[in-house]
Amino acid sequence: MDGENDFRKVTVAYLLVLSVAPTETPLRFVHIMWPGFVATSSGFNERGVYVMANSGSSTPNAEVAQRATPDTYVQRAILTNAESLAGVSAIVDQYSCNLGGTCPAGCILVMGEAAGESTTSRHGMVYEGDRYGGAYRFPTDAAPAVPTAVMATNHFLKYGYDPLYYNENFGQEVVANIFQVYSK
Repeated sequence: MDGENDFRKVTVAYLLVLSVAPTETPLRFVHIMWPGFVATSSGFNERGVYVMANSGSSTPNAEVAQRATPDTYVQRAILTNAESLAGVSAIVDQYSCNLGGTCPAGCILVMGEAAGESTTSRHGMVYEGDRYGGAYRFPTDAAPAVPTAVMATNHFLKYGYDPLYYNENFGQEVVANIFQVYSK
């Protein structure tokens, strides 16, 4: 965290690096977080699979998801079980809620794997999802189309995205600032 909404600067001044032994999970992993956080937001496992969360878009005033799992728990499941990026979609799908999606509040999960360990030619991808569904974005799927890189933002660039209306998802304006939400 960079402290943009942390007036006490706890997320900037303190950092925890936690390692989880294989006696607790199938794969060892390390994740990095600030004190008091109980799930995973950025980490990598012993196979070289990396996952990091970015905020995602979600349809405002939408239906409440039932059987929803926080995306931070999904990230932990990826780190504890994914041997490579090829196995990630099966893990993510296990946590779909009653509305079909995995991330009830909207998420962008940035993932990568070590190039030397890669089972595919793609070493990075982004999952863009909400309570209704999601899509995987790979290099060259969105601008800038760089074959060896994938860019992540706090807005979807594939799922529900139309390049003609870059500030919208599913035809609705993307709200980038929380103050915009409450000032309407």
